[in-house]
Amino acid sequence: MNSSITDAPKSILRIDTDFTEMEPDPIPAEWILAGEPQARVSKLVTSRDWSSTVVVWDCTPGWFKWHYSKDETAHFLSGEAFMIDEAGEEHRFGAGDIAFFPAGTACTWRVTEHIRKVAVIRETMWRPLGFVLKMSKKILRGEQWQVKSNANPNDRPTRGMVTDS
Repeated sequence: MNSSITDAPKSILRIDTDFTEMEPDPIPAEWILAGEPQARVSKLVTSRDWSSTVVVWDCTPGWFKWHYSKDETAHFLSGEAFMIDEAGEEHRFGAGDIAFFPAGTACTWRVTEHIRKVAVIRETMWRPLGFVLKMSKKILRGEQWQVKSNANPNDRPTRGMVTDS
């Protein structure tokens, strides 16, 4: 396991993003418009259902195209970059900024200072499948609703697990 990740109780991970072990994550040469941007990434953790991954990503100055094939929520830790969206509008991102980039977003990045971010990257799901999954979870949760057997008529159902005690 990465030495920058420390175990905390109950499967919670605490991550020191200043000391993560980064690996090269080359930007496709045909996407680079100016400069020689060098990107690196460290995959920190993947969810149990493999739908989401948390990464630290950084990049040196340069100008390049980018296409988001998955949903990404990013928290910028340091540096500065400007994103030009499909409408030609420029947006500045720097330390402390949080942004969401939906899958399918195409843009151009102009990195002016070495940029570093933590991002949650999530696989997109076909909307009808997502609806079925959401409904099945609600149904399963509904099975956990129990009415106390010695309850008076004013008591409401309680949510929780039934124990044998």
